[in-house]
Amino acid sequence: MKTRLLIIIASITIIGIFISIFSAYAVLSSLKGQIMDGSDPDHYVCWNFTQLLIERPNGKLACVSPYTMMKLEWQPYKYDYYNTDVHKGNTVYSVFAHNTSESSGIVSGIRSDVNAESIIDDMPRTNPGKLFIEIPRELLDANLVRCGEVTEDPSDWYFLVLVDGEEVEYEEIFTTDDHRTLEITYEKDLRQIEIAAPCLI
Repeated sequence: MKTRLLIIIASITIIGIFISIFSAYAVLSSLKGQIMDGSDPDHYVCWNFTQLLIERPNGKLACVSPYTMMKLEWQPYKYDYYNTDVHKGNTVYSVFAHNTSESSGIVSGIRSDVNAESIIDDMPRTNPGKLFIEIPRELLDANLVRCGEVTEDPSDWYFLVLVDGEEVEYEEIFTTDDHRTLEITYEKDLRQIEIAAPCLI
């Protein structure tokens, strides 16, 4: 009887400790918890890796998905944090990209292939996730024109997206006069994503 009682007391104690640790972790991991804790806003982290820390028009911070951010035309709190410089000839373009499979969300290693009319993301990824990338039209644009043809105000056409050399489907979630934003889903153990602008032969 004593042994059973001791086991029950020990179990309750362990469960209580677990609940306390989990609760503390949840509070500290939430954005509200970090704000209440008085942490430096530059060190705030969204607990959900698929979300971005943004500053709303009223000055308050929130964690939202890239889709919501773009739909509401909000900006990330640390915009430069997610930007990468891509060189094309003598011009440098700023490309916004967010990677959901890594805690930092940073995308590194984006480069332009002038000969292939494409941009390439060489960053390896161990886990499955999504890439949100906002492509400046001046850097890369897919238009409904014949190869080598120059047309004023051509119609938008589909990009060719290759994941480790295999063509995949993607979503074009936002389009403006200056940018086209794609959402690309990928599986684990990814080595490369290439986005190309095909033309009509």
